[in-house]
Amino acid sequence: MGESVQIKREKDLIAKLNRRGLIDRKGIKYALFLLQRTLYKFAKRKYFQIKFCPSNLHKHKTDKIKILIHINGGVGDAVISRLLLKNLREIFPKEQAVIFLCCKNKETFETFLKQEDLADFYVNRGYFLSFYDIVISGCSYMEYEYIKKGIIKKLPKNTADIIINGLKRQKEFAPFIKGDPYTDKLLAQKALSMGLNRYTLPLYM
Repeated sequence: MGESVQIKREKDLIAKLNRRGLIDRKGIKYALFLLQRTLYKFAKRKYFQIKFCPSNLHKHKTDKIKILIHINGGVGDAVISRLLLKNLREIFPKEQAVIFLCCKNKETFETFLKQEDLADFYVNRGYFLSFYDIVISGCSYMEYEYIKKGIIKKLPKNTADIIINGLKRQKEFAPFIKGDPYTDKLLAQKALSMGLNRYTLPLYM
């Protein structure tokens, strides 16, 4: 009897990992893999978010604060983010800030979010972090991915306090954020123990 498709896939994967030195975690290939991954993660975290061909690597000229919300999930997560965006718009009114939204596709943005004036512009997943003043990303949780140096000092005190408090709460959930997606269940359990749910956790953070 021949091997099942699943067993064949597993063997192919193990063979591939072996070739890269990822099973025994030694050798030149593994060292090069670690170096490549480290450099990529550093660059991605510090400078850009690019998937496939970048198409938004241009600056949007404005004197207002530029805030980018990056929804990592699909349509459901984008719809759930409406509550977050509504509150964000109250904190940063249109005369003070421009809100950009990066989600899976432009149709989701135009259908569920633009009509309610919850965000100003759609952004594909191809952008430099430094083109914005604040970048917040996530799905069932939200985290401050980038905050331009000195921007907090330029904000009104009540607004600055919200961000400072959010950064503290982000540290609270750091182990679950770093372990995503393997810590989803633990994240949900912690949120429930604090009286939070999928809608309110992003607001809490």
